[in-house]
Amino acid sequence: METSELVGKVVLVGISFYDKKRTFLEDYQTHGTIDKIVDGLMILSRPQGKFQLPYEGCELQKAKEGRYTEKSTGVLIENPDYLGSLHIMVRDVGEIAHCKTVGYQPKKE
Repeated sequence: METSELVGKVVLVGISFYDKKRTFLEDYQTHGTIDKIVDGLMILSRPQGKFQLPYEGCELQKAKEGRYTEKSTGVLIENPDYLGSLHIMVRDVGEIAHCKTVGYQPKKE
């Protein structure tokens, strides 16, 4: 799929967080409109602000028509274009709250 085809589309994404030992920590859902895909990141616009995800790691599939509910917030999303899932490894639990606010931040070497 061409990245240009995704711009302007609404995506509901589920993110699973794991620690460095690959132990599951938490699930999180969010949604937004895809603004752009640049430098390997998919940038979403959400009511709370910009949010970024690694494009290569996000598994996207076309969503079936219908109503979807974010489990953590109860927000109803009508007819999103895509559903996505992603696994993110964090250094510590504190990193999860930051990730929920702005999204994935590439780790600096």
